[in-house]
Formats: sequence, C-alpha cells, structure tokens
Amino acid sequence: MQTQQKFLTQSQLKQLSEISQINRQTMPKRILELWHTVCRFTSWLLIDPTQPVIQEKRDRHGRLYWKVYDPRTGYCVICDSEQEVCTWIEEHWFGDRP
Repeated sequence: MQTQQKFLTQSQLKQLSEISQINRQTMPKRILELWHTVCRFTSWLLIDPTQPVIQEKRDRHGRLYWKVYDPRTGYCVICDSEQEVCTWIEEHWFGDRP
C-alpha cells in the first residue's frame, strides 16, 4: 500500500511539473500563479490532506527549487532537485508509517 501511495505522489509531482512547463510559456504571470493555486488546492482536495504539499518555485535568479511542507508536523524543507524531494519524502514521511 505504501508503494502505491509513494508512486502516486511522485506521479503527481511529475504531472504538475509538466503542466507548469507548458503553462509557463503561454500564460501571463498572474494567470499562471492563479493556475498553480488552483492545481495545488484541487490536488489537496482529491488527495489525503495530510500528505506532503510540494511547490515548484524559482528564486530571484531564476533557479528552480522545490518547497515541501508536511502538514502533519508543520515542517517545511527546501530542495534543489526532484530527486532530493523524493528522497526526503521517502526518509521523513513514509519512513515513520506502519
């Protein structure tokens, strides 16, 4: 069961990343921000709201990073790669589940 949940989380991260890449090229910034908010909220509603929330962001220099928030603990971590996000989730989120 945990493997299936982990796969869904990674799959959703990939889908949101792909949507973000397409939309970044075609939508004005404010519409894009609204779209990301709607995607995050919809994902949160459809998925267990205790799962980690992952946001793809860019710093002021345009470098991509990910912000991961664990609503169970209130803990937030900043990651430099998708692999780092997956590793953090495996170690800190799935690691403490029965």
